[in-house]
Amino acid sequence: MSPNDAALADRIRACVREAGGGNSFARATGIPRSTLETYISGKATPKPDRLAAICQILNINGHWLLTGEGEMRIVASPADLKAAISTIQSVARSLKPGITGDQQILLDAHKSATPEMAAALLTLAKAILAGAGPAPEFLPE
Repeated sequence: MSPNDAALADRIRACVREAGGGNSFARATGIPRSTLETYISGKATPKPDRLAAICQILNINGHWLLTGEGEMRIVASPADLKAAISTIQSVARSLKPGITGDQQILLDAHKSATPEMAAALLTLAKAILAGAGPAPEFLPE
């Protein structure tokens, strides 16, 4: 096993801990427990679609998962998330032809965000617009 493979296995192991253990991780991501064991032992490397599932479902920073650089989680601050959710909810309630002030704020936030934060904002907006509730359960109230 190369040092890079060992480091990826360590980061996947950290994701498993964050998810509440192997069984919880497997249920959340749809990755079979036996396959997960090969990843955390370094015997196998996840394919891109599995890495993407880990990142998307568990809110993991893809850059961190692949390189170990940056923060593990996409969002660094619950306060930033609450502000983003508030803006998204406001925009979702007032969608009309043209761009309102709140919509412009959201667009500006998206344009200036890191790729990870932009992805998180888009995921939240889609969930809210789809009627999935005010915020995913991993977010603070």
